Amino acid sequence: MDVKWSKGRVALVGGVASVAVLVAVASIWGPQWVRQTAQEQLGKTLGRRVALQGVEFNLFQLRAGISGLTVYEVDGQSPFIQLGQARMQLSLASLRHLAPVVESIDIVAPQVNLSRLDATHWNYSDIVARMAAQPAKPDGGEPAKFSVNNIALTQGSLNWDDKVSQTRHTIRDLTVALPFISNLPYVAEQFTTPSVSARIDGSLLKLTGKSRPFAKSRDAVLDLELDGLPLASYVPLAPVQMGAKLDKASLDAKLALSFRQDDKGSSLHLSGQTALKDLSVVDEEGDELVRWQALTVKLADSEPLLNRWAVDLVRWDQPVVWLERQRDGQLALVEAFQPKAQAKPAAASKSTPPQFKLTQFEIHDGSVHWIDGMVPDR
Repeated sequence: MDVKWSKGRVALVGGVASVAVLVAVASIWGPQWVRQTAQEQLGKTLGRRVALQGVEFNLFQLRAGISGLTVYEVDGQSPFIQLGQARMQLSLASLRHLAPVVESIDIVAPQVNLSRLDATHWNYSDIVARMAAQPAKPDGGEPAKFSVNNIALTQGSLNWDDKVSQTRHTIRDLTVALPFISNLPYVAEQFTTPSVSARIDGSLLKLTGKSRPFAKSRDAVLDLELDGLPLASYVPLAPVQMGAKLDKASLDAKLALSFRQDDKGSSLHLSGQTALKDLSVVDEEGDELVRWQALTVKLADSEPLLNRWAVDLVRWDQPVVWLERQRDGQLALVEAFQPKAQAKPAAASKSTPPQFKLTQFEIHDGSVHWIDGMVPDR
């Protein structure tokens, strides 16, 4: 029996066949081209040797991944950053929202090697300087929208080698699970219970969230508690050096990170209390600039990704500030907090305008010492 095909039907079949051929060709030859291009472009951006073993993607199943990524040190031999594998499942909802929507992402065996080479240089200082020197890009308008769901990181590790103080720290078996990080009204099919675990210098850290699967909304809360974390010991990690130096300070925190998901979408909430205690900041000569007994912040229900902050109380106990106006009219305190190396400002990304609400602010037993270098001696 003869079947007559209309011109429209022939065109439709031809179009579908062409797309199928293009997809098949892209699936075969595309990964190799993407691997080579990504390797070259990342190397140019960072100014480092970069190796990428594999790239995979399936256009029919909307899956993509990479494997065997290594960013080398300046010598081109020792690894700086390594990544065993990363895979993500994309969603067709990206077309509806005109923004990236990721159903799930799995990151396996990331490793970072950090080293302080001397008082002012780290093994990533060249990358920081290179990125800061990039020309500013025009304002992109509205802040970028995105939705990344069901995030899993396993087998993570970090090595910290401080050649100045001759100390080493390690993080092993880092595992992180997060339900989502999103500023889009998107509801994923799955809902991962949040958790964080790792061995820090051999000591086990484990945080497990609590979920409420039978509530009207799918909620989970991850509690974070810190007791007397010595911040001064982490100052060497900072890539920017200033004239001011954190001599001592400890951080207490009791925070709750809440992941909420209902018919309207997903939202991330933060609440709790932090206290920065026994702080002392000195200048290069060791003279004190600022000190206080405690700075306590009680945070009400806030949404960090939407830049919405609600603070019930800020209490500042026994602050002491030394203000000196130098002969050139500049305040020594302000100059001390300026970066020593003035790099070219990086392009500022468009962010959501902050919404800030402060209910109460208190200062107890504060004092200010004023020295005016512009007043001539009598």
